[in-house]
Amino acid sequence: MTASAPREPDAARRALGFFAALAGLVIVGGVFAERVLGLAAGPEAEIVSTIKRSEGGELRVDVPGAAAPLIGSEHHYDRLIVDWEKGSDQALATATLDFVGTLGKIQVSSLGLEKVPFVRRDGDWRPSHGPAPRLAAIVTALEARRRALESGDVAELRRLSRLTPGRPLEDADLVRLLSLARRSYRVESWWIRSERDEVIVTEESRLSGETPDRPVDERRTRRLLLREDGGEFLFAAGLM
Repeated sequence: MTASAPREPDAARRALGFFAALAGLVIVGGVFAERVLGLAAGPEAEIVSTIKRSEGGELRVDVPGAAAPLIGSEHHYDRLIVDWEKGSDQALATATLDFVGTLGKIQVSSLGLEKVPFVRRDGDWRPSHGPAPRLAAIVTALEARRRALESGDVAELRRLSRLTPGRPLEDADLVRLLSLARRSYRVESWWIRSERDEVIVTEESRLSGETPDRPVDERRTRRLLLREDGGEFLFAAGLM
C-alpha cells in the first residue's frame, strides 16, 4: 500500500517548528558572538553601562566603623575612562562623581575624583570594592576622626594626623575639646571636594560639654585637608 502524503496541518506545524528552532540558533549564536566580540574588544562598554545604570537608584556605600551605611539619594558619574590590559580579569574605571546623601544624620555632599576597580567573574564585569571606594575611604577617615574626638581616643587621633607637620595633638582647640567633660561632637554636614592629590572638606559641627566653670554649646565651620597614604586618607593640616 502506498503511504499517503502528510496532511497539510502537520506539514505546516513541522515547518514552523523548523523555523523556530533555526531562529533560536540564530539568537543564541548572536549572543555568543556578541560575548566573543565583547571579550575581544575589551570591557569598556560593559563597565560604563554598569556604572551608568546605577544612577537610576539609591547608592549604598559601606563605611567601616560607622553605625549606618552612606546612602546616596542622588549621584552622577561623568568623564568615565576605563583602563584595561588585554587578557586581564581586572580593570579600573576613573570618573568624576557628584554625590548627595547621608551618613546617619550627617549630610554628605561630594564632588570629584572617583576610582572604581572592576573584576571579571563568570563572564561579567563587577565592582570589586563597591561603587565608590574612594568616597568610602574619605568618609571612613572623617567618621573615625569624629568618633575619636567625641571619645577622646588620643591614639586614634595621633594615627589619623600622622601626615600633619609639627605637633597636631597640641593644637589649642583640640586640647580644649579633649578637656571637656560630658563631651559630644556632632557633625551636621561634610562638603567634600576630591582632587587627584588631596581632598578638601568643609565640616559644620556642634560641640557640647562642660568645663569646671560653665557648660559649652557651640557650632563651628572648619576646613579639613586630607591626603591618601597607603590606601587610606589621613589629615594633613591638623584635626581642627
